[in-house]
Amino acid sequence: MKQLRWIRASTALLLLLTLAACTSTNNRRADNLKADAKIGAGKTVVILEADVELSELLAGGVEEPRVAWTKAAEANINYAIEQDLNGRAVKLVARNQALSDVDKAQLKQLELLTQTVGFSIVRYQLSPYYSLPTKKTGFDWGVGPNVSLMKAAYGADYAMVTLVRDSYASSGRKAVAILGVLAAVATGVNVGASTGQRFGYTLLLDLTTGKVVWANFMASETGDLRNVEDAKKVVKSMLAGLPL
Repeated sequence: MKQLRWIRASTALLLLLTLAACTSTNNRRADNLKADAKIGAGKTVVILEADVELSELLAGGVEEPRVAWTKAAEANINYAIEQDLNGRAVKLVARNQALSDVDKAQLKQLELLTQTVGFSIVRYQLSPYYSLPTKKTGFDWGVGPNVSLMKAAYGADYAMVTLVRDSYASSGRKAVAILGVLAAVATGVNVGASTGQRFGYTLLLDLTTGKVVWANFMASETGDLRNVEDAKKVVKSMLAGLPL
């Protein structure tokens, strides 16, 4: 499952990077939601645990996940999201309330489904190469009626779903990149090597209808999510335009 998720993440990364050379966000709202509409006043929101994975980019270009980095970034991102929403006109509900084992298993499957929908939005809504005939215009995505399970479990009106993938170059990879630059200067042929990339998305899910009412997509080459201040900056960009 971890491998499959990473393959999907890598595919989404390639698509996102076609939209931006350095840093970019792409903000979308559901078709029936006006550009300046605020839907959060008096509503309850559950912030689901951010799905974060940080990796080290080795000399040969292979990305190797780093557990300690991931845990640090995960804590920073979750903290930054909660701090942002605490300043909005919404009520936050705990995501760690007691649930039965069956409920937890079903909720996990529902979260994975939401993640799949997120990757599908990236692939089929943003990419100029894989667009679906029914998704060429407008923004109409959802996860289906089973979302009622999440609404019952958390007693919330909306759920926020966040996914981030990031990689940082090893010393060996940095050396390869420098050699690539030198070769390009000498030959005029661009053989540059990436020294790490970041991408992610945030979705706001309506727990009554199962519809994705808002989504923001980010691709970046700057910052360090292991640092709380950098994580705050990334979260600020990922929540830009949030209708709460």
